[in-house]
Amino acid sequence: MVKSAQPSPETLLIDATIKDLSNPDPAVRKKMLDMVIVWVFRPKWDPKEFVAKGGIPLLVKALGEQDEIMRHHAVEALDRLADLGVTKPILDAGALYHLNNLVHDKYEPIQKVAKRVIQRLGSTM
Repeated sequence: MVKSAQPSPETLLIDATIKDLSNPDPAVRKKMLDMVIVWVFRPKWDPKEFVAKGGIPLLVKALGEQDEIMRHHAVEALDRLADLGVTKPILDAGALYHLNNLVHDKYEPIQKVAKRVIQRLGSTM
């Protein structure tokens, strides 16, 4: 009997995170955004699986969260992903519209990062 390959622990974690980024409970979504922030800044982290499983549209959606920490984590994650070269999926997810709104966010650190992401995306268009 041939054993089926078990998903890696990272794959299972990405799957759970993707699922919970859509959770109706803001506290759960916040924990997942915290986790994404840790991943994107890990040295040598490869975002391919996160992107392939639909992580980018969920981060773009999180740009509209009421909680400024959640918005800040979402925009920081997108900034780091753009820095890693993941620009097309960010553009394809409609991020520019939301980023342009964040340029006027009441929270200044969000404004600053949103402008930086727009610049990163603009240099690839």
